[in-house]
Amino acid sequence: MNRIPDALREVVRSDRHLALGPNQCVVLREHGAAATLTHLNMDCRGCDHLFAFTLDVRTGGRAIALSDHSSKAVNSRWNKVCDGIFVWRDTVAARWRVLICDLKSDTPHGPDWKDQLWSSACFVDYLFSIIRRFHPDAPKPVPLYYYAVTFHGGKRISGSGKRTTAVRPGVGYPTAALDDPRRVPVKNNAFVPLNALCR
Repeated sequence: MNRIPDALREVVRSDRHLALGPNQCVVLREHGAAATLTHLNMDCRGCDHLFAFTLDVRTGGRAIALSDHSSKAVNSRWNKVCDGIFVWRDTVAARWRVLICDLKSDTPHGPDWKDQLWSSACFVDYLFSIIRRFHPDAPKPVPLYYYAVTFHGGKRISGSGKRTTAVRPGVGYPTAALDDPRRVPVKNNAFVPLNALCR
């Protein structure tokens, strides 16, 4: 069953892998100079055969593109990338899940934040097409169950009149389907259980 993360490690460049720490957390980072939400800890306990990676890699403050698909020099809706992508096996539900997430310092608004999530989902589809073609010994998880969320440090969800607060771990997380991605307010360096977002 663990051939899928092994195959993903081969296909995705090592500078984009996100390490699982000894506390079973993966740290997401936002590198923008003006960012106020800079760290988020994804608690991955209970997520079997996990592989986590980022599409947002920078050197000297400049993004390193995988291809024109993710190059900021190309002015398109499909070149936006996310801070974290998590692939794992939910053994209780017998499903492979994919969470695509991004960090924003303020409340996301407009269409761009959803385009960013969808663009990253298209890239994951591409990765799995490579695995299906070139790693015949890896299982073929069909369908993959996709989820998407943007974590932000803003105080309000745009479009709602009420104030929101950071969600406590394991309590009150919204379903975060790709077709209906969520904007979840969090505090810097918060701990968020990965499984709670994907039910």
